[in-house]
Amino acid sequence: MTKPRGTKPDTAKGFEPAYQLTRGHRDLAEAVARLEGQIARADVHADFMERLRQRAATLNTHATTSIEGNPLSREDVEKIAETPTKKSKEPEEVEIRLHLKFFDQLTKKPPKGALTLDEIRDTHARLLTGVLPSGVGDWKTKQNVIVDEVGKEVFYPTPLGRVEPELQALNAWFDESTLPTLVRVAIWAHEFECIHPFRDGNGRTGRALTHRLLATHGFPGMAYVALDAQFLADRKGYMAALAAVETTAWDHAPWVAYFLDKLRAAYEESIEVLQGFRGAVESFDGIKRAILQWVVRRGGGSFTRADFLAAPERKDYHEVSVSNALSSLVEQGFLTAKGERRGRRYIPGPRFSELAETATDAE
Repeated sequence: MTKPRGTKPDTAKGFEPAYQLTRGHRDLAEAVARLEGQIARADVHADFMERLRQRAATLNTHATTSIEGNPLSREDVEKIAETPTKKSKEPEEVEIRLHLKFFDQLTKKPPKGALTLDEIRDTHARLLTGVLPSGVGDWKTKQNVIVDEVGKEVFYPTPLGRVEPELQALNAWFDESTLPTLVRVAIWAHEFECIHPFRDGNGRTGRALTHRLLATHGFPGMAYVALDAQFLADRKGYMAALAAVETTAWDHAPWVAYFLDKLRAAYEESIEVLQGFRGAVESFDGIKRAILQWVVRRGGGSFTRADFLAAPERKDYHEVSVSNALSSLVEQGFLTAKGERRGRRYIPGPRFSELAETATDAE
């Protein structure tokens, strides 16, 4: 029996969405998978990839907290990110630091295995300790209600006694479903928000766990993707897409379409920034530009003059001209050199990362 709009259906005995995979949704999911492949194959220096990761973490942190009312601006978040070990007392700043830490750890030490109820509670605590006055890491103890912008009650989430069985049913479905991964994650994210297992902080926790599920189920490129920034930029559309499922049919199709479209847009935006990295050395002339473009593309590690000259497209450069260009880049701080003569090796210098910063700041 279907439930009226505004009431969470009972899924304690098993979750099975009223959803049929469409060709359009499959095409969107495949498009995102191709974009993930582009990021995985990106021939960009590690310094540039790290800058892109930091950028995504900052944008996602600002966006997911702003959606829930954190007043700090993107510029504020960027300043906080520059001092990751600094202690904070103000809840707004504590929240930012905890989210930045979450995204950093998700990239450097992603969780293994299936998502558990313990991990869900732990994630809530990791994000909101020192932010919420109570209930951190604990299931809700009173029935919560979702209200609109004028305070009108518009949705009644899962009642207290069904929180754990409905989460267990949701996770079991996610692990067993044969739907494409991206579709499963989209449906999981919506159902989690409808269960609303915590007194507060459900949106922030749900979006963080969405990143976790994507990153650990075949989409590690999410480390460089600002999905939550897409939601913030279209906050009304985001909320409307979540609510569009809440009909008597309880069909997730509208939300899946919205989620996949925003995810694709987020990947495309990150790839545009990657392309901007390659153009960050355009202000240099001649051989200097060629050397830095080659360094950007080769992905890291030290190199010799001979390594550069061995590149097929570089054989027309004279050895003396290349040596002079390398020496000049060392003097300017874009490269650092060790050794002498033919054994001299080069690595990116202290000013090399400025090129990455220039590329992201120019967006």
